[in-house]
Amino acid sequence: MNGDAAHHGEPAGPIAFMASNPVAANLLMLGILAAGIVSLTGLEREAWPTVPFNMIEVNMAYPGAAPDEVEELIVAKIEEEVRGLEDVKSVKSVAAPGIASVRVELKTDTDISRAMDDIKAAVGRIQSFPGAAERPDFREMSNRQSMIRLIVYGDISERALKELA
Repeated sequence: MNGDAAHHGEPAGPIAFMASNPVAANLLMLGILAAGIVSLTGLEREAWPTVPFNMIEVNMAYPGAAPDEVEELIVAKIEEEVRGLEDVKSVKSVAAPGIASVRVELKTDTDISRAMDDIKAAVGRIQSFPGAAERPDFREMSNRQSMIRLIVYGDISERALKELA
């Protein structure tokens, strides 16, 4: 006589075991709940989670210049210098009236502070910026900064433009 339940027509397996032993099923449920409560205390909770963008933005003002001038005299030179850097994945830029904005996207797992130093050094090597251009401004992109920039231009006062924006 074999004690195997499968020979007597009774189902075998974990579901059948739990169905026939309610104490074991309740203990398993309590164990899962306890593990969930313990792991809940270790979860990070943020309203705005920190997400690395791996992007550095270079802004440079050139007051009174048209977008073509900004493109030719500033943007093209910055792009040329930073494209050849080691950890650069892509370079995107915008030339607007009086301002140049170049975004340098870096490869994943890049040391941002080292990349920032490399980009500053590369832009610093450019000697042919226009004399009226301001110094470049470098910043690491983060989710706490704006994702879109609106430039309003027109033949009205600066105060009226700010109100309009």
